[in-house]
Amino acid sequence: MSKSSIKAKVRETLFGKAGGRCEYRGCNELLTVDHLTRKPGKFSAFAHIVADSADGPRGHETRSEELKTDIDNIMLLCLRHHKLIDVDDVDGHSEDRLCEMKKEHEARIERLTAIDDTHRTVVLSMEANIGGRKGVVDQNQAFQAVLPRYPAEHIAIDLAHWDLRDGKRITWAACVEQISSRLEDLQKALVRTDAKHVSVFALAPMPLLMWLGRCLGDIVGGTAFQRHRETEDWQWREPVSPPVQFGLERPEEHQPDEDVVLVLSISAEIAPERLDTAPVDTSQWFHLRAHPQSVHAVRTAEDVGAFRAIAREVMTEIAGNYPAGTKVHVLPAAPNSLCVEFGRLLLPKADPDLIVYDWNGDLGGWVEALTLVQQPA
Repeated sequence: MSKSSIKAKVRETLFGKAGGRCEYRGCNELLTVDHLTRKPGKFSAFAHIVADSADGPRGHETRSEELKTDIDNIMLLCLRHHKLIDVDDVDGHSEDRLCEMKKEHEARIERLTAIDDTHRTVVLSMEANIGGRKGVVDQNQAFQAVLPRYPAEHIAIDLAHWDLRDGKRITWAACVEQISSRLEDLQKALVRTDAKHVSVFALAPMPLLMWLGRCLGDIVGGTAFQRHRETEDWQWREPVSPPVQFGLERPEEHQPDEDVVLVLSISAEIAPERLDTAPVDTSQWFHLRAHPQSVHAVRTAEDVGAFRAIAREVMTEIAGNYPAGTKVHVLPAAPNSLCVEFGRLLLPKADPDLIVYDWNGDLGGWVEALTLVQQPA
């Protein structure tokens, strides 16, 4: 243990840089209260990385004396981890490892404490049964993913008590009603917290994700986060090169007297035999694809923005080339974030009638789920 006296100014500065929490990686324990009784007190230790004497843990013949009062050589630790690095497992805690822990912790504290009240966001989560399994949104993962914003409030929509495998319109309608009801609570939360942003974490059948986005619209700024299957978290990834590309196939010629089918093949190519069972007989097919197609296609917020741009372009083209009364039938295979964004980009007063379908293997094909846009007759 330390033999030298660390100046009060160094201790106070380090305590602030560490946020009053243990700097040992994975601990982060608050050191101003007992973690069991929650009574206030002092439960911290100031630990030297390079010991303040040559015969101490990680000590050095000359550097120990040079670094004994250097704040960059001192960590704030809980009592348990102080004993671990200096007594129980000295060999497992090299200078480089401890310096890395200290740097990571203090950088995180600086980043978090720099967040001001303009970074408020209301976290909106939605969970529903997808096939026979419930999509679960972990609240802690969601709160971590919104950084550098901070969650002012959390509104949860739980649709898990509805089983959509029956394909009944009444079941879809019940889910729609529940979503609409909870979004009234979202509006109140935005007013109550004075937040100007919504962070969306939603796992549900694609038509319900689109309906959620349709209800949110563009009234308030928002971000639809993507759940990454390989890690089961929501953190945006580093961009890859080249990024995912979105392309559009159009019909050879617009036929204004026919309805339109819009296919979203993002997470996978919809098999031809499924397309053969499309709910409408028409030559007017628009096919929006990702290159490459993958459940991992969306990695960054920029990927979501790129999809939104081309999807809005498609809807504008359809609205401009087909008369009132034309119906657009949407067959989706898309990640959760893009389904929400597709609903958000719709223009209820300008876009044509739009019906979204759900593939239901139990019922042998496409099931009409929801009408996202319906113009007055």
